[in-house]
Amino acid sequence: SIMQAIFDCLMDYRPGTFELVPDLAESYTVSDAGRTYTFKLRHGVKFHNGREMTAEDVRYSFERILNPATQSPAQGYFNVIAGSDEFAAKGGHVSGIALSDPYTVSITLKQAKATFLNVLAMHFGSVVPKEEVDKYGADFGHHPVGTGAFKLVEWTPGQHLLLQRNKDYFKPDLPHLD
Repeated sequence: SIMQAIFDCLMDYRPGTFELVPDLAESYTVSDAGRTYTFKLRHGVKFHNGREMTAEDVRYSFERILNPATQSPAQGYFNVIAGSDEFAAKGGHVSGIALSDPYTVSITLKQAKATFLNVLAMHFGSVVPKEEVDKYGADFGHHPVGTGAFKLVEWTPGQHLLLQRNKDYFKPDLPHLD
């Protein structure tokens, strides 16, 4: 629940249901073959550091998951993306992740996968800012920066965690608590 308070994903579940709805994505389409997903991102969504989130952040976040050096437990969920094997071996960019403009990202899969939107709603699919990951490196988990309703203010492991309302949160009238 803490991760859900700090981070957002392209997709989410309507509260209290299993109905998938766009979250950081404003809308999405799926190709007839079920292999290409195109997401139109919301404009004006800001990370806790004040920078606007863009399609480049989505690509970075998914490539970070697919990078073997990261050792992400979510890599197996995302390796269905076309070009992920070549990326893991050679680096560069994942060929199956294309950016049309700063607010549009298309993801092409190796084969149709009915659960792909569900994967994008899992906390593993959170969008993160590269500059903050670069700043904290392997310790980013102790200094998380997302687009979520709350931002981390203070954390003493094993004792307490203090979160503060994100006054720039993109969902109107949320969160309800300070």
